[in-house]
Amino acid sequence: MKDHVDADPFDFPRNGVFWASDTALVIIDMQHDFCSPGGYWQAIGGDPAVLRAPVHSARRALLAARAAGLHFIHTRVGRRADVIDATPEGRRHAQPEGGGNAGPLGRHLVRGEPGWQIVEELTPEPGETVIDKPGTGAFHATELDHVLRAWRPEHRRLWCHHGDLRLDHGARGVRPWL
Repeated sequence: MKDHVDADPFDFPRNGVFWASDTALVIIDMQHDFCSPGGYWQAIGGDPAVLRAPVHSARRALLAARAAGLHFIHTRVGRRADVIDATPEGRRHAQPEGGGNAGPLGRHLVRGEPGWQIVEELTPEPGETVIDKPGTGAFHATELDHVLRAWRPEHRRLWCHHGDLRLDHGARGVRPWL
C-alpha cells in the first residue's frame, strides 16, 4: 500500500506514513432522504441533485477503502417510528418538518423507510459498520466512539456530502480523535 496520498494543499498524512490497520473512512448520511427526489431534503426546500453530486467520488473512495482493507463506517440519520428521539436541534432546523412526515420515499428520516436507506451506489455490504443516529451528530446517542476506540485508528477521513452542518457536527464529535 502507498505510504501517503499526494494532495493539495498538503499530502496526507502530514506526520508520516499510514497503514490500512490504522486508517478509517467515515461516509456520512448518503441516504435517499438527502440525495434523491422526494426525500426529506427536497421537502424542506433543498436540491437533492447537489447532495447527490459527490456520490460517484464517494463510491470510488469506498471501493478503494474496501480493496485496501481500511476500516470504514457509514452513518445515517434515522429516527424511531414514533420520532420521540428527534432532537430539539433537529426540530428547530426543520420546522415544521422535523422528520416523520410522509413523502414519496415514506416517512422522512424514519428508520426502515425507503428514504432512510443509503443510496444504492454506496450500499453497505453484509458485516460493514453502519452507525444509525437520531440527529446530525455522529457521536451523540450512537456507538461510534466505542467502534473507533476498538479500532484505534491513527488517521481519519470524513466523507461528507451535506455541507457545513454535517461536517461541523461530525468534526466537533471527532475532535478528541484528531
